[in-house]
Amino acid sequence: MPKRPFFPALESLRGIAALLVVFYHIDWLYPAHSLGFIRNAGLMVDLFFVLSGFVMALSYGDKLGNKISISAFLSARFWRLYPLHLVFLFVFLAIELAKYLAETYMGITANNPAFSYNNAESFILNLLLLQSMGLQEHSSFNGPSWSISVEFYTYILFAVVCIFTLKNSFRTTFSLLLATLSLATIISLGQTSLTFNGEFSFFRCTYGFFIGVFAHRLYQLAQVKPIAYLSKTKELFYTVLLLSILSYLLLIKHDNQLEFFIPPVIALLILFLVIYPQSFLSNSLNFSPLLWLGKVSYSIYISHMAFIWLTVAVLRVIFKIKVDPQTDIILTSPLLGSIATIILVCCVLISAHFSFKYIEDPCRIYGIKRRNQKSNLLSKDERKDGSA
Repeated sequence: MPKRPFFPALESLRGIAALLVVFYHIDWLYPAHSLGFIRNAGLMVDLFFVLSGFVMALSYGDKLGNKISISAFLSARFWRLYPLHLVFLFVFLAIELAKYLAETYMGITANNPAFSYNNAESFILNLLLLQSMGLQEHSSFNGPSWSISVEFYTYILFAVVCIFTLKNSFRTTFSLLLATLSLATIISLGQTSLTFNGEFSFFRCTYGFFIGVFAHRLYQLAQVKPIAYLSKTKELFYTVLLLSILSYLLLIKHDNQLEFFIPPVIALLILFLVIYPQSFLSNSLNFSPLLWLGKVSYSIYISHMAFIWLTVAVLRVIFKIKVDPQTDIILTSPLLGSIATIILVCCVLISAHFSFKYIEDPCRIYGIKRRNQKSNLLSKDERKDGSA
């Protein structure tokens, strides 16, 4: 089987996005807390969706229905996502038990009382990855896992599209159609921005994901008919233009209709990085610490809320820091907030290293082996590439 291209810049991009999501979820004051880029970093989830669509089309688009069955594909994706999700689902179940004990024996009541939102029904939905498929109105247990829920079912839709559109031209049309219908559905449901993760989150995912699939088709066309050499002047112009547009969209006031342009702009950024892998921007992202960050990005994303909860508990219970009743933000001093943030990030990164090494990566490799057994397909390259 031909070797699948690996783009270091995309790996680093995913790592940066995961770390920004951590800063976005921090519930206490620190010097960078009010920066627009941080307040809008929840939109990095849309980068994950677009990037996932691109990578899935790159890895499986021409193989599903041909060399790889739907069941083999979904088995690989299940073992890639579910084990770590399950581990932290039980971590948050333990947190609910801790909250219950604190309420019962210490008189300490959390903002959300034990087992109020995170009840038996929510637990079952999380077990089945159904927590964001319109069956509950709020996030539960490990909040960020809402995106894992919708992405897994988007994989099913992607596999069906690939099976029924073996010709790339048909798949391109379907991808654009699904992205357009997803956006139209979001708008028709009264959403004024992309910043939501409730009962209609599936359409947020399919919008970004199938834009990513379409972007992959444009990448394929660029390989068939290579794009002309990019001069340093043009490279600088396109780099500044793309980053300026993306920065503007990420710095605008929260909950703005302009957020709907985020996925297409991200797709353009991805295309620039993969079509011009030797550009200054691509080379800048090919940096070992950033590549490591990208490798463990899923572990960062899934684990960080548990450490944020623990830090909040320490600040409230031990340090007795007051909470803003309107925003639920802990009113830490700049110094204490900075120290708490540094400790949090260190704990998340250390945890991500070990959860990747002992849970995520072994399960991913096991899933690839099962997929290969089902499809009689050997892929040594994917053992080296964490995005598989």
